[in-house]
Amino acid sequence: MKIGLQTYTIRKSIKTLEGFDKAMAEVSEAGIKYLEIAADYLKFPFDETNSLRMKEILDKYGIEAVSCQIRQKRVESDFDTVYKAFKALDVNNITNSLMDLRCLKDGEKGVVAYCESLEKYRLKMEANGLFVAHHHHHYECLRLGDKTILEIMAENFGGGFVLDTYWLARGGIDPVGLIMRLTDRVRIMHIRDYKLKLSLLGLRPTDTEIGRGNLDFSYILFKAAKYGVEYGMIEQNTKNELESVKISAANAFAAIGRMS
Repeated sequence: MKIGLQTYTIRKSIKTLEGFDKAMAEVSEAGIKYLEIAADYLKFPFDETNSLRMKEILDKYGIEAVSCQIRQKRVESDFDTVYKAFKALDVNNITNSLMDLRCLKDGEKGVVAYCESLEKYRLKMEANGLFVAHHHHHYECLRLGDKTILEIMAENFGGGFVLDTYWLARGGIDPVGLIMRLTDRVRIMHIRDYKLKLSLLGLRPTDTEIGRGNLDFSYILFKAAKYGVEYGMIEQNTKNELESVKISAANAFAAIGRMS
């Protein structure tokens, strides 16, 4: 499996293109050569000009952008601009950032209606050479009747899924079991650890660097690779962004080393 980075993780460090350049130098030194660009969190315009500059920087450090995570509504509202940005980065994998939570008020019927909208979007994107996968949070783990929202989506949406180990753990779903059920529909996985943190209100879930939480990444990455997951993208929400990336990268590579 190829270890990469979801740029949400370093969003504070890449507020400018100059910051993006400096961050990519450190990311490359950590051994990471693949990115998923979190376009929704860029502080500069996501357009052809800035994407060409990002591509130049990535090429300088031998890093490849393999996916962009961006909201469906944003793509549809300004398709020409966003499409040119995708092409400038030489990216054709599009991760839908977030489901429309308003659909939940109508239960399973609302989720199915949302999937119909997402499916139309997927087919339009595929007609333009772009392939759509849906990124979930913990609310897709919600059970509506005898099925989770993720199960309903898998039946009514024909695209891929970008699974997130932290959100699945928080939602009570085994990531390995889900990968096995989705088989070839998971090309990219967001890898971040899960732990319980003691606070004044008791225990609360939080994410942390790989290897510092409760998840067994030697097992998860081994099984994910066996079932066709190509990229494990480090994603986390920590204070010391680049230092956390280095810790997670080292522990992810070590976990892969224990796979054989």
